[in-house]
Amino acid sequence: MLKRRVLLLGVVLICTGLLLLSGCSSSGKGAEQGEKEKGKAAQGVTELTFGSGSLGSVGYTALEAMCNVINRYEPTLKCSAISTAGGPENIVLLFNKKIDVGHTNSSDWFKAYKGEKPFKEKLEPVQLLSYGSTASLIVVKANSNIKSLQDLKGKKLAVGPAGSTLAQAQINYMKVAGIEGIQYVYLSFEEGKDAFISGNVDAYTALFQNGKPYPVTMQVEAATPVRYLPTDPKADKALVDAKVGYVLMDIPKSASKYLENPIPALHTTMVLAVHPDMPEEIAYKITKTLVEHSDDLIKISSDLGAVKPENVTKGLLEGIPVHPGAAKYYKEKGIWSDRLTTTK
Repeated sequence: MLKRRVLLLGVVLICTGLLLLSGCSSSGKGAEQGEKEKGKAAQGVTELTFGSGSLGSVGYTALEAMCNVINRYEPTLKCSAISTAGGPENIVLLFNKKIDVGHTNSSDWFKAYKGEKPFKEKLEPVQLLSYGSTASLIVVKANSNIKSLQDLKGKKLAVGPAGSTLAQAQINYMKVAGIEGIQYVYLSFEEGKDAFISGNVDAYTALFQNGKPYPVTMQVEAATPVRYLPTDPKADKALVDAKVGYVLMDIPKSASKYLENPIPALHTTMVLAVHPDMPEEIAYKITKTLVEHSDDLIKISSDLGAVKPENVTKGLLEGIPVHPGAAKYYKEKGIWSDRLTTTK
């Protein structure tokens, strides 16, 4: 009986010892983790989530590249990008505190500020930098008797797929310019290219990204000598003033051997959005790091070719505030534009 009691006491002591050892081990691990957190806090590292776009989209690759560069060159920031549905969702996510930085297109901003669809309420993010743009010009064959947009009356113009944003924008532009009687032809970009080259349409809507022709536009130029029609200055101004997301910028002469001079065109731009309460120091660091390491961005994503000091403010929107941290950097670099405003 005594032996059984001694044996039971031994088992209890062993178990108690194991529990104490286990507790010590756990406490040590917790202390170690706590020290790591203290060390991290001491280093002043701020974690940021970037909302991008759908997998494989320009927005997705662009923000992945941005996070890569920030993590490489700015030790006080740690960024990660998540896939989203794009601009409108990113603006909502900013105000739900789900992300810190969001990819957007300029057409998203004024709808958000007005609370128009797809937004359910007014949301007012602020701008950091512009990192790309898309524009279109009407192209005709070099020997065509079409010399201006007004001459398109009664002519066939390929405007892109039926129901596409491009087709709707092109038709709306002609209405604003007061040009009627155009025969709009709805074809894919490839089909439109072939129809233009073969002479089945009189004019074609050519696309440019970041001041360079799309591949399909280059194919048109390679197939036949062309001429680009000048835009309508009054329509350009009216649409910029309407605040629907357009920015008027030149397509440079270098974009095409068929351009004798830079040609102004309406652009939609990609704009990095943040919540107004982002600390000024963080906004400054993000902007500075991306602009000053633009060569690294371009190596990762060619779509970021516009992230140069001479470009990053051109695509920002008038009437929408620029974050004070970004504005501070632009003023230091001498690239701030008086057409822009800030929240201060």
